[in-house]
This record gives sequence, structure tokens and C-alpha cells, in this order.
Amino acid sequence: MHDLLQELGQDIVNRESRKEAGQRSRIWLYEDFNHILMNDTGSEQIEGVVLDLVDRGEGYLSSVKGFVKMKYVRVLILRYVQFLHDLEYLSNELKYLEWYEYPFKSPPSTFQPNKLVELHMRCSRIERLWKAVKPVKSLKNIDLSYSRNLIKTLDFTEVPNLEELNLQGCTKLCEVHHSIGVLKRLVSLNLKDCKTLMCLPSTTCNLKSLKILILSGCLKLTKLPERLGDMTSLEVFDAAGVGTEELPLVETGDCMHRYQLASMLPCLTTLPFLRKLNLSGCNLPEGAIPNDLTSFPLLKSLDLSGNDFLSIPSSICQLSRLTYLSISKCKRLQYLPDLPSSIEHLSLERCISLKALPNLSQLSGVTYLYFENCKSLQSLPDLPLRIEHLDMRNCTSLQTLPNLVQLSALKYLEFLNCTNLKLLPDLSSSIEHIDVENCTLLQTLPNLFEKQNLDKRFYIGFLNCSGLNGCEGKFSMALTWLKSYLLWIQEVRQLCERQKNYFQDELGRVLGVKLIKRRFQRPDFYFFLPGSKIPDWFNHKGRKHLTSWHLHDKLLE
Repeated sequence: MHDLLQELGQDIVNRESRKEAGQRSRIWLYEDFNHILMNDTGSEQIEGVVLDLVDRGEGYLSSVKGFVKMKYVRVLILRYVQFLHDLEYLSNELKYLEWYEYPFKSPPSTFQPNKLVELHMRCSRIERLWKAVKPVKSLKNIDLSYSRNLIKTLDFTEVPNLEELNLQGCTKLCEVHHSIGVLKRLVSLNLKDCKTLMCLPSTTCNLKSLKILILSGCLKLTKLPERLGDMTSLEVFDAAGVGTEELPLVETGDCMHRYQLASMLPCLTTLPFLRKLNLSGCNLPEGAIPNDLTSFPLLKSLDLSGNDFLSIPSSICQLSRLTYLSISKCKRLQYLPDLPSSIEHLSLERCISLKALPNLSQLSGVTYLYFENCKSLQSLPDLPLRIEHLDMRNCTSLQTLPNLVQLSALKYLEFLNCTNLKLLPDLSSSIEHIDVENCTLLQTLPNLFEKQNLDKRFYIGFLNCSGLNGCEGKFSMALTWLKSYLLWIQEVRQLCERQKNYFQDELGRVLGVKLIKRRFQRPDFYFFLPGSKIPDWFNHKGRKHLTSWHLHDKLLE
């Protein structure tokens, strides 16, 4: 229905003037727009131009004279459109202006956007915006993200009702105008990856309506306003990597740059509506995180990755709405307190000093656990019952595991390079992937091969598990799985035959078989076994790097 309505609308517009596109109210074809500009046939009838050349590739327009006659254009959307000459005119009637990769340094000097509501100029070459004769009170949204030539912002007294300002990726932006505090309705301020921005004006703290403040990647922003806590409506605060470009690589010692952000953290406790807090990569030392985290009763997401503290306040367990917690790459973190049962995502990889974990079984919403490169971790506590994926790669001190057989949802186990692991406990029949490569001390096997696992893909890797060299006999039970795999293929084939007989017509038979094959896709089947020789029970042998044998053709149809 949508396509039919679009075609109907386009036909109505075409009827306005069959011969001359410049006499129509809306333009959407490159050929029509190029004709208007080349022949200077623009008119006051044109109210909207939408030209998206993303599928065509960039289109070049050699003339811009036709713009002068388009005095009543209210909507202008140009994407991947390039001009060979400077732009001298834009309609002052514009309400919505979107120009991806705007190719000029500034808007035309005659442009007075008194009616503009939204301005989108992503990836533009713009260096500065207009100088307004009077405030543009209607403007709600400015998006100049990835405009890498933008040096400074406009005077915000010219846009007093602005609600959203996106300057992400403006890598040459070195100054935010001090008048930003007048924006009483500003809800979102995005300065992510403004890598040369060195400070924010103190008036930023006057933004009482601000809900989203993103400063991540502002590597030279070594000082934040002291009254951050005055922005009481703030819900999202992202300061990942702020001010870290010139930090010395030291483990201890007094470093003023290092502690400036840490000194700002206590004022964040006055932000009762905060829902997302990202302080990753800020080199926060021990004691920087406020002891009383109950000041954030609505907090849902907390990212403290890549910091320098040894512990986390025990009050974290009282954050009853916290669902996302990332503490990865905290190289000095040694202990973790009890965590709130509301957590659904927990990431702790590369915490190389982490020695112990709390009981995790109460985290009923967690399905993935990442402990990769936690090289000091010696044991695991009880795990969540719904866990599906457990990643313990390179946990070189890991020795013992909890009971895993009751974890009926567990599918993936990763123990690569766990060189101190000696025992692999019994596992649930839900397992599809297990990798214990280079677990050189592993001496016992679970009941892995005693279960018939149908309708699954299998990956079993025991490469370089030299401690299992005396267990070749147990691997003969792997043939049970292989037998089940082949019987499963035969069962699917029989279902296909029955489906063919069910339908009377050929089309029905073909579709029926396709549905069955889609529902029962043949799983992959992999074994990587330890040992220095091929076991006696394996009858198919050869001297080449690859050997093969024939299975009955009908079984594989």
C-alpha cells in the first residue's frame, strides 16, 4: 500500500506540469533537479526537494543558479550531492534542512533561517554557521556530527529554544560558546570524539533540562565544570576516556590529570534520575567511586571498564534496577562484592588481578559470562541457571569448576589455555561447543560422550591436552554421537519422503520438502582429539593429511 500511495502522490505532482519540472511543487529525481539548475527554471511553486543518491553514487551539479528562484522551499534534503560552484542562495522559508556532506564552508550570507526547525549537516565541510540578524526561535535540532572542519559553535543566544545538539566527531572543535547555558530546553548534548576540545564552559551546568550528556572520546578535556551535580535532570552521562590523551603510563604516584575527573565524581551523587553512567577508560584510582551508590536508585547501566581501582563499593548490590555492568580491563581489581540480582549482562574480561567472585547463581537474567584473561582467578562460584555461554579463555590459574550438570541452557564452554585446570565436571546434554585446547593438566573427562545429542551442531576440541593421552579409550564413545548424527540424517530423509506422498501436486511436494530441510538443517560435526597416535578403534586410517570413506548414497540424500 505504501508504494501505491507514493506512486499516486508522484502522479499528482507530475500533473502540475507535465513538461517543466520547475513548475511542480516537489522534486525528487536527479534528472529533474539537474535540469532546473542547469536551465535556471526554478520557480516559487517548488516547496520541497528530496534527492538521495546513495544508490546511484555521488551526483555532480554544475550550476546553482536555479536556487535563487526557489523562494518558498520548506523542505530540502540532499544526500551525496556535490556542487561545482559556490552556493549563493537558500530559501529563508526552510523548515527542514538536511544536507549530507554539505560541501561549503558556511551557509550563504543571505540565509536567514527564521522558520527553520531542524538542521542536519552530517559530514559537512562547514567551518561556521550563519550570523543571524535575529534569534531563530523555531530551531529545535542541530546535527553537525562529523563536520571535521568546524572550529567553534555559534552563539547560542541565536537559537534559544534548541533541544538537541549533536557535534559528535567534530575533531577540530576547540571551543563551545559560553552562552550554552541559556539553552533552557536543551535535552541532549553530544560531544563524543571532539578530540581537541579542552574545556566546557561553567555555564554548561545551568542546563536544567539536559537529560543526555556525551563526552566520551574527548581526550583533551582534562577539566569538567565543578557544578555537574546542578544538572538534576541528567539521565545519561558518558565520559569514557575523557582527558586521557596525555596521561602518563604509571601505576602509582600523584598525577593531577589523573585525579581531576575522580574529584568530580562525588557531585554526581546529586543526580537522582541517572540511568546510564559510563566512566570507562578514565584511570579512576582506588576510592574514586563514591561509597554510597544508593544515590543512583534508577541506574540501569554502569560501565567502569579500564580503570585503576582495586575494589568496588559493596553498596552496588543495592542498585535494584541495574541490568548492565561492565568492569573489564580493570587490571588492579582484586575482589568483587555481591551484585544485584537484576543484572542481565556482566563483563569482567581482562581483570588480570581478580582473585575471587561472589555467588552468581542469583543473577537469573544473565545468559553470557565473560571472564577471558582473568589470570588470577582460581575457581568459579555457582553460576546462573540460565547461562548459555561461559568464556574462561586464558584463565591460567583456574583449577576448579562448580557443578555444571544442572545448567540445562548451557551450550558454549570456552576453556582455551586454562593450563591449571585438572578436572572437567559432568555437563548438561545441552552442550554444543566445548574447547579445552592447551589445558595441559586436564586428566579426566566428563560424561560428554555418553549422551545422544540430536538436532545440534557439535564442536569438541581437546587439542594439546597432553594429560588426556591415557584416555584414548574413552573417546571411542564419540562414535555414539557420530552414529546418532547419521541416524538423524536418515530420519530427516524419511520425513521428506512422507511429505512428498502427502501432497498431490508437484509444487506442494517441493515446498513441503523445502520446509522440512529448513526446519531440520544438517548440523556441523567437529572433533579435535588428543593423543600422539590414531587409536586402534578407529578403522579408517591413512598416511596422508586427509582420509575419507564412503557412506551409503541414500543416507546422504
